[in-house]
Amino acid sequence: MVLACLAAAMLAGPVPGQAAKPAAFTVGIELPSQVPVPKPVENALRDMGIGYAGFYVSNAPEWEAPEAETTAAMLALCERLGLRFTLDCHHRNPGPDSVRAAAGLGGAFEGVLVDELTHIRLLYPEFRPPDGDAMLADPAGFRGLLDAYGQTEAGLARLNQHFTDLGAPRVVATEVWPSLLHADARAGMTPCPKICKEFYSPVSLAVGLGAALEYGRDLWVDVDMWYFTAVPGHPAEEVRANLELAYWLGADVVYLEGSGYNLFPGGKQGFPFSLMAQIDSERYQLTPHGEMLKEFCTRYLPAHPRSWTFRDLQPSMAIVRFDDTDVGQKTWGADRLYGTPNLKPDRDTSAWLGLWNVLTWGKTGSDGLAWFKPSVPHPAENPRYHTQVTPSYLTDPACSEHRFFVPLNGAVVFDHLVSYDRLKGIPLLFLTGKHVSPETMAAVRRCVAEGALCVAWGPLAAANGFPEWTQGVRVVRHGRGRFVLTDDFGSDDTTRHYRQFLGRSDEIRYRFTGRTVVLKRTTDNTVAIRVTETGAER
Repeated sequence: MVLACLAAAMLAGPVPGQAAKPAAFTVGIELPSQVPVPKPVENALRDMGIGYAGFYVSNAPEWEAPEAETTAAMLALCERLGLRFTLDCHHRNPGPDSVRAAAGLGGAFEGVLVDELTHIRLLYPEFRPPDGDAMLADPAGFRGLLDAYGQTEAGLARLNQHFTDLGAPRVVATEVWPSLLHADARAGMTPCPKICKEFYSPVSLAVGLGAALEYGRDLWVDVDMWYFTAVPGHPAEEVRANLELAYWLGADVVYLEGSGYNLFPGGKQGFPFSLMAQIDSERYQLTPHGEMLKEFCTRYLPAHPRSWTFRDLQPSMAIVRFDDTDVGQKTWGADRLYGTPNLKPDRDTSAWLGLWNVLTWGKTGSDGLAWFKPSVPHPAENPRYHTQVTPSYLTDPACSEHRFFVPLNGAVVFDHLVSYDRLKGIPLLFLTGKHVSPETMAAVRRCVAEGALCVAWGPLAAANGFPEWTQGVRVVRHGRGRFVLTDDFGSDDTTRHYRQFLGRSDEIRYRFTGRTVVLKRTTDNTVAIRVTETGAER
């Protein structure tokens, strides 16, 4: 009975959400809230040419400026500069009066942005401060992965409804890990993957692209300049490459996180020091990151207009997978799924890690989709950090180990509920993980019958109509296409069937209606952009 109820809930359909009318591309920053707003900060923001700012109005009530005062000052700043804006939060929501005041400004208010949503409010509850708002669910009560998924989606839908009832036009969900973006989107939120930071940017963006496409949401992208304890933890050229990736692959909004401190008490967060330095009461100097952002906003974008969005994407391949939250965290000591030690990673949940290693030409390794894993160097820790001194990429050599460029050829990620209409026409499908809905399995079969190649995780296939698979690689013809059933996505016997789809090791390549976009590696942190109209590809 429990499983039947869960299945019914899973198939009931996503939360409708907001009308998805494409907006003009917008670039912005997460802006520290400082009251009163320093004049040099206002001048620098105007100089850099950004169109959006997100800011916190409440983090620690006992230490911060009155929330109403901070809200009023930051809203007035956005009005003066003509900025679109969000009220941002992490563990503590902006108060109802703040949301209503923001909504009163009309179209400039983009909504509420919840940073690191499931990281803090589900997956790592030990990191949640004691004055935080409600968790999405209680991980200790999960009775299995499907139950965890159902309770998580319900919690996300409640949070979305809370803010929209107060007048927020949308709720944007940023995710630290490349997981649960589909659950966010299904619950009515705008998915916002984090790239740069400690991640393989094209991989995280591929997950966000699939979530936005599958559920008809807008797509925001957070270019996070933190790297472990260092901020900025990446050189300006690497941050610039991430901005270009988000822009050319069709995001609606992209913003820089890590321009300053965001989790200090609201209204007392200081300056966006990654972007500018104050000289005196009026004057400022832009940092290399600030100069880069200014050039990107005021010169590069006007000179390189984009007529398409991610909605025009024609994927070359798609991963279909139930989101069990396994991104390799077992290798860095978090041996659990959905925030509870009662649910453990296993070969089924981790199978896609090896697949990503093949799709990225060996860049990700098979031990995780984040640089928290022990196989890569980490910056040092120091008790003086962020109390007396702020480390950066200039002071910690380990930061230079992180690189932007990871090759990828037209990949997106869909969840276990994706429909035939979303999958049709995609030539290569990967089916993996623990679960797939009967409707999605039927959709995959139909696509294969029409000519697609599906490389499927053997145990999942065996549980969904392929009893002939027991181990190794088995090829099953189906209509005009075929299934390749395997227990190792990276084996030679498996990759020979799909290696032709991997593209080039020095390119990030995506096809859109009417054109192909290529970001070609020039260095590990810089790319050359080539946009080729359909019919003119070499």
